[in-house]
Amino acid sequence: MKLFIEQLPTLKALYMNQLRIALSAEEELVSGLEKMRDAATDQQLRDVFCSHQQETKVHIARLQRILSQHVNGEADEIKCKAVSGLIHEGDDLIQECKGTVRDVGLIVAAQRGEHYEMATYGSLRNLARVLEFTGDAETLEQTLQEEETADHLLTS
Repeated sequence: MKLFIEQLPTLKALYMNQLRIALSAEEELVSGLEKMRDAATDQQLRDVFCSHQQETKVHIARLQRILSQHVNGEADEIKCKAVSGLIHEGDDLIQECKGTVRDVGLIVAAQRGEHYEMATYGSLRNLARVLEFTGDAETLEQTLQEEETADHLLTS
């Protein structure tokens, strides 16, 4: 246990790093969801993208609030390469597909993003628990549940 306790400062640094990456991911997703919404032909799918875009803005505010509690001043983002890649794949799909096939492809692309976010928020929540940041863990759990709901909506 002593060795683990000695590693907490490093674990907190990892946590902060991952929060910054999550913030970048969410901010990239706002514009990605807008592109997906505009490219979708099905109104229900467009509504799902629009709703999730608004929810993503709430997630950004939550992450900013968590970061502000742990750092003095503004927390710099660390670019999320994974979400950037997923968005580029979505852009390619928009160019390559039409109609209903495009809508199905957009759902697939969006679910890739949701699964990445669910993994991210689950891991962040667990790190917050280990670090005994109870409030952070509760906030991250709420966001995780919202990401799971968005994934279910896309599946339906």
